[in-house]
Amino acid sequence: MRIIYKLGNHEERMRHYILKNAPQFGNLKALEFESLLQFERLGIERVNREIIKAGKLNILHGHEMGESVFSPVNPARGYFLKAKANTLVGHYHQSSHHSEGDLNGNKVGVWSTGCL
Repeated sequence: MRIIYKLGNHEERMRHYILKNAPQFGNLKALEFESLLQFERLGIERVNREIIKAGKLNILHGHEMGESVFSPVNPARGYFLKAKANTLVGHYHQSSHHSEGDLNGNKVGVWSTGCL
């Protein structure tokens, strides 16, 4: 089975912190996220900001579209308005779901899992 680790904004913060506060360690492989969590030994594949496609489902962390995703209803609705495609996101730390159908009976759903 393929295991994919989707980097999010928290992992990016760690890298930015090292570069800002200890730039001399910026190129140390031992401090890379994949090394710390032993991705190679465990056979885990890292994905940055690209969208993971699982059939008709788009999987994103959620921060890739910036802070422009907002909804007074819930995170899934806000992402639905932006993506208009079947999508799974985790960035918002809140579980929610939103789906709508069109006149042709096609359904589109967005799920905010609260984490990935």
